[in-house]
Amino acid sequence: MLRLRQALAALTAAVRNRDIRRVELAWGAAIAAGWAHFVAFGVFAYEEGGVSGVGIAGLVRLLPAALVAPFAASLGDRFPRERFLLVMILLASAALAGSAVAFYANLELLVFAFAAVLGLAVTLIRPALQALLPSLARTPEELIASNAATSTIESLGTLLGPVLAGLLVAGADAGLVFAISAGALALAAIPLWRVRVEG
Repeated sequence: MLRLRQALAALTAAVRNRDIRRVELAWGAAIAAGWAHFVAFGVFAYEEGGVSGVGIAGLVRLLPAALVAPFAASLGDRFPRERFLLVMILLASAALAGSAVAFYANLELLVFAFAAVLGLAVTLIRPALQALLPSLARTPEELIASNAATSTIESLGTLLGPVLAGLLVAGADAGLVFAISAGALALAAIPLWRVRVEG
């Protein structure tokens, strides 16, 4: 109970800052969408290729991200951090939308290709967010609260994304998960567009 109160207090403190609220919203959407895709993509891969298909899906989704991860921090430093975060959110949304279109067009290879793009974008979102938060926090306490909020939101997204994906796949199909996740990220990008770092 104490930990729950601490998590809620951190969230409340962080969201008082309008720009932190905007980036945390985008972060929550990215985490939930990423995990929802992970579940739906696994189901899709199993239906297409059985156990081997799931193995290939894991490789396609994680290998590009693993290759770019060592350079992720420096990529975020070459551009304005708030713009870089926005571009990664939009790239993830486009990859999910492409996955949905490819799914309904029965273009299985494109579903796998878009999964690689999504894995890359989601990998770059975290370092971009972590680099941006110190520029948005007005006080050290606000920065601490925003970091705690980031962890809490990640935990919630990691739980809710797969649960929602499981329900949607059971009631419809993986393509619907891809489409809804794309829409969620596109909506999260709207307030993120207004984030500006001064100086």
